[in-house]
Amino acid sequence: MKKRVAIIGSVGVPARYGGFETLADRLCSELSSQFDISVYCSAKEYEEKKSTYKGAKLHYIPLRANGISGVLYDIWSIVHALRKNDVLLILGVTGCICLPFLSWSKTKTIVHIDGLEWKRDKWQPIARLFLRFSEKLAMKYADEIILDNEALREIVTSTYGKRGYQLITYGSEAKSVSESKERTDIPQKEKYLLALCRIVPENNVRMILSTISKLPHLKLIFIGNWNVNSFSRAVYEKYKDFSNIELREANYDQSVLNLLRKNCTSYIHGHSAGGTNPSLVEAMGSGAPVFAYDAKFNRETMKSEGIFFKSERELAQALQSFSEDQLLAIGNRLKQVAQHHYKWSEVAASYGKLFTQVYVDSRNNH
Repeated sequence: MKKRVAIIGSVGVPARYGGFETLADRLCSELSSQFDISVYCSAKEYEEKKSTYKGAKLHYIPLRANGISGVLYDIWSIVHALRKNDVLLILGVTGCICLPFLSWSKTKTIVHIDGLEWKRDKWQPIARLFLRFSEKLAMKYADEIILDNEALREIVTSTYGKRGYQLITYGSEAKSVSESKERTDIPQKEKYLLALCRIVPENNVRMILSTISKLPHLKLIFIGNWNVNSFSRAVYEKYKDFSNIELREANYDQSVLNLLRKNCTSYIHGHSAGGTNPSLVEAMGSGAPVFAYDAKFNRETMKSEGIFFKSERELAQALQSFSEDQLLAIGNRLKQVAQHHYKWSEVAASYGKLFTQVYVDSRNNH
């Protein structure tokens, strides 16, 4: 009989936008033949509510997965999954407030802590306190903790001590990209820079847009969720009319995103928080030269290849300092890093091994 694994904490599958959603999607693809997988999804985000996907069962919770409602969404998912699964993979610490009450259960819990979520600028003080407390509970009560970045492991170890942490990163899209059909949403001849992220302060969206707005000879396509909150709407209104800036709403078509990455002259990555960011790994895998905000997590992900900036001045200077040949060489080195360190087959195998190990440990302890 297959071991039963529930994936909790993402918006759901099919993946649309975000690292956890992509991870859940790829685990369904790679591991459904080995495990009986269930994925918990937000009913608010899917008009079509499939019962199965890539061999996994889908369960819908009638709440949004993000924001304040995300706490109840995660707890509801955990409670529903508890009696029907051998292992819970909990993505993020939001629902870990309930872990102390699950000690009676034989179900094993694995928590991916998502890069010290409480430190992100988007949270108000009370939310930060809650997330930090929930993170502490995850560290104390989860059977296994997953980290996705070596720099993050150093910080977590210094904060919580040297308990065992599982280091598992993300993968990059390895499929070749076809350009046989001309598309109106992919610039055919025009050179452009590309940025893709959630529109939140810690991703340095204002810094990137302010820089490009002062460099009219450069064109930027910036993809994000521009209508999700007051910050994103304010930024959109300020920069929507610049002729060299194209603000696009988040696109969930992976083939379009792959083409945009492949054809861009460079990719700008502004994330200042978190661990290994999936959008950065995917940009590296496409061969795009990357200008990244100079954070420990980004340097670790890129193995210090690429170009780094910490201010608007540094970004502007960097964007005008490299020849096409130099950028091509940087992109090739980053692609080699992605091919060597970020393979979905190896990522999924690591998760599969961990699912099996915690289950075996639980059987041996009873």
